[in-house]
Amino acid sequence: MEKTITIDNKTADTLIQLLQGARGGQERREIKELNAVADEWLTLKTNSVEETTIGAYRTHYKGISKQFGQRDIADIKRKDIQLWLNSCLDRGLKRNTVLKYVSVLKLIMEYAIEEEYINSNPCLGVKLPRVKANDFKEPATQEQYKTLLSVAKKSPYWFILPLLYYTGCRIGEALALTWDDVDFENRTISINKQYTYKADVNRPIFKDYTKTMAGCRVVIIHNELLPLLKERYEEHKDKNKYIMYQVRKGGMITSRQMQVYLSHWCDVANINGVSLHSFRHSATSNFLEMGISPNLVASMLGHSNVAVTLNVYSRKSLQEQDIKKITDTMDKSPIMGI
Repeated sequence: MEKTITIDNKTADTLIQLLQGARGGQERREIKELNAVADEWLTLKTNSVEETTIGAYRTHYKGISKQFGQRDIADIKRKDIQLWLNSCLDRGLKRNTVLKYVSVLKLIMEYAIEEEYINSNPCLGVKLPRVKANDFKEPATQEQYKTLLSVAKKSPYWFILPLLYYTGCRIGEALALTWDDVDFENRTISINKQYTYKADVNRPIFKDYTKTMAGCRVVIIHNELLPLLKERYEEHKDKNKYIMYQVRKGGMITSRQMQVYLSHWCDVANINGVSLHSFRHSATSNFLEMGISPNLVASMLGHSNVAVTLNVYSRKSLQEQDIKKITDTMDKSPIMGI
């Protein structure tokens, strides 16, 4: 049986005022468009992260802004984000691009919670696209390297191939190397700067420091690279202080220019799926297969965490010789002693 509660007129008036006040408070809540919140967040981030990172944030946010930029941030729900991500994938956007969208949007939403614009992060619980086998980039094989080298030898920029293949440098680090960084006597190359592309201004910039603190390091010159490096030194030491440079103008050469050359060499050699970064993967796999400890390999590559070296850069498909090596080891090392 339902109970009936009787209240006097004064109490009723008080309740009505409270309800009206609550509604009025909701109506008076300031509407914050996502674009405005993103601008606040980026402004605060400017002094705490690298310019290139800010540029990357801005680039990724452009994709987010097209969908949610003019919407009230409090009205953006998890379902909205999930449907948008699904549509991005349906349109053919790469998985990594979608993941970057989510990452940036999540950071903006976390900032919005701190500023009390919203109470919870709608990015939490969003189902991310599954990892596909072809999302992992294979290192350039020894055969691919040799083939590309034979094609590239006709170009004045061929030396980028052995430089990347044997050192594992990032392309920006390799393009910033000067002859002063090379110690032929001790067979080392000092990695301490980079020439990298700045996305938000659409131009390359020189930095007298590396991508991370761990990136400032010394790389041992492989015995197969050493004679090539000495030969290049004798030929170019009086022409330019940089190991790689624009032949005609004498200035620094950009990663985009080098990628154009590599793409051409790949077309001529009929090789697919190889980028400048592929040779960093190759060097990692080669170092590990030589028996160099993962910690030392991580140090040579400039990784702050050895897990990155093991879990990302050493991924490759099992080749016939790998399978034979594994089976031979298993045959010689029985687990149960049978």
